[in-house]
Amino acid sequence: MELDQLKTFLVVAESGTFSRAAIRLSSTQPMLSRKIKLLEEEMGTELFHRTGRGVVLSEGGKLLEQYARGLLDTAASAKAAVQALGNSPVGQVTIGMPSSIATVLAIELVQEFRRAFPQVSLKVMEGYSGHVLEWLTAARLDVAVLYDTP
Repeated sequence: MELDQLKTFLVVAESGTFSRAAIRLSSTQPMLSRKIKLLEEEMGTELFHRTGRGVVLSEGGKLLEQYARGLLDTAASAKAAVQALGNSPVGQVTIGMPSSIATVLAIELVQEFRRAFPQVSLKVMEGYSGHVLEWLTAARLDVAVLYDTP
């Protein structure tokens, strides 16, 4: 059983006919019929009752519909979570600043940073401006907040 089969199954169930489902899925009616037939063979039961006006879910189809929706929702959630993790920065950032700036800026900066980048650890180092500049030059800091000196 594949997710594509379950998606096809749900669209056929919602559409009521293979023809309408084929239009919605940009496919052909014979292709959808084959997918549903394979799914029915795998399940060991008919999933739809064929009528003169289309198809309606059988008892097995009604049961599969519940599971199919849950499986597709879970698959979409898993995909979104993994993609979000792949796009989220991770690691540690070390920022340096003079104490006079830190007293005004550090708490809000750390809070906003953690909210925006929960996977990143933020380390704040305080020191005199000259020391902070040395730390930045020596690559002990990733970022520095300094006074602009002429």
